[in-house]
Amino acid sequence: MGRDIDDLPKNDANHTALTPLWFLERAALVHPSRISVVHGSQHYTWHQTHQRCRRLASALSNLSIGLGHTVGVLAPNIPALYEAHFGIPMAGAVLNTINIRLSASRIAFLLAHSSAAAVIVDQELFSLLEESLKICSEKSKSFKPPMLWQSIALGYTSGTTASPKGVVLHHRGAYLMSLSGALNWGMKEGAVYLWTLPMFHCNGWCYPWTLAALCGTNICLRKVTAKAIYEAIAEYKVTHFCAAPVPEWESLPIEKLAQLSARQGVRYIGLEGLEVMNTKTMQPVPADGATVGEIVMRGNAVMKGYLKNPKANKEAFANGWFHSGDLAVKHPDGYIEIKDRSKDIIISGAENISSVEVENALYSHPAILDASVVARPDEKWGESPCAFVTLKPGVDSSNEQRLVEDIVKFCRSKMPAYSVPKSVVFGPLPKTATGKTQKHLLREKAKEMGPVRKSKL
Repeated sequence: MGRDIDDLPKNDANHTALTPLWFLERAALVHPSRISVVHGSQHYTWHQTHQRCRRLASALSNLSIGLGHTVGVLAPNIPALYEAHFGIPMAGAVLNTINIRLSASRIAFLLAHSSAAAVIVDQELFSLLEESLKICSEKSKSFKPPMLWQSIALGYTSGTTASPKGVVLHHRGAYLMSLSGALNWGMKEGAVYLWTLPMFHCNGWCYPWTLAALCGTNICLRKVTAKAIYEAIAEYKVTHFCAAPVPEWESLPIEKLAQLSARQGVRYIGLEGLEVMNTKTMQPVPADGATVGEIVMRGNAVMKGYLKNPKANKEAFANGWFHSGDLAVKHPDGYIEIKDRSKDIIISGAENISSVEVENALYSHPAILDASVVARPDEKWGESPCAFVTLKPGVDSSNEQRLVEDIVKFCRSKMPAYSVPKSVVFGPLPKTATGKTQKHLLREKAKEMGPVRKSKL
């Protein structure tokens, strides 16, 4: 038989490009009368949603917007944003869902960087878009199957280390991630999903496409409140919704905490490889819970790359792996414990200091509300930890020197001497629109402070 078994050619009958857009077409065919989207008094069926998405695609095509173009969408979790996940790619264009919490200047940057051909905006956010466009100026046919490597969506990183990077997702990856999400979560056909997770966060983790694959029902919320969540669960018999683990995590029994944490080393269905590796040898680190390496991965769910950023792409895809930038250790049971971001490791003398571990210790201090630790130049050690701290309301800050001494003493009881912050700066921390600390600004500030002199530790 030899090679004959592998020489059978591909053809249109047995090989098509994978895309989550097929899910919508199937849902409209199989369950045309089933409710697809609910938003207040508005109810749409899968047939209606399919038709609305096709009309959106047709409207974009009539404006000569298609392959090679990006369309931005500035809207909360409403039906129009859900439909954009299908209608825009149907026209051949790339969907860019924009975080509605961003400032006008940041939105202007994203629109310019993505070369947006058009922007779809919710009426409540029109003034924000208008301001963004002002800043920029100052500076129904069936869709065709996509090409194998065609882009479907463009998202942006939060920009905590520099300007936001444009992350490009392809149809194949979106298709596989959509199905993987359903399999991992045990979602069944006809699932009722409540949109508490913003669709502008990583395309709602691909669940807009997942719900079409399952012929499920999307419950949209313009504003997410506890009252709205409980009412939706009661009225629509919600089966699934996404939420951060923080509210309930601390109340879980220790056995449950251990069970959930133990899943953090398990490779996702859409990934063919996930490892903690020594980046110099590109060999897996021993599973000893102590040897630090970088989390790397490969698979069809990995992004195409960063838009207009060849340097970042070269670094991210070095040696045939996607480099996450997360430093971690692997435990004997396979649990992967993240220690820090590679850019945030502080090298003091010959010691590697995890800024995350120092921050965790600072958070346990009774006077500290928020903290971030970065490297500051040090005449003796090269660099040493510098802690930027926000105090809790009501804390007496009249004697900062005494507070610094108390914090340093507290840290000495929690960590090795070389990890203890040599500098403590009080004040509010710079944040992105989504509440992430902008460490690159703190690094610049620490550098401007000059080196720590005659550090004795």
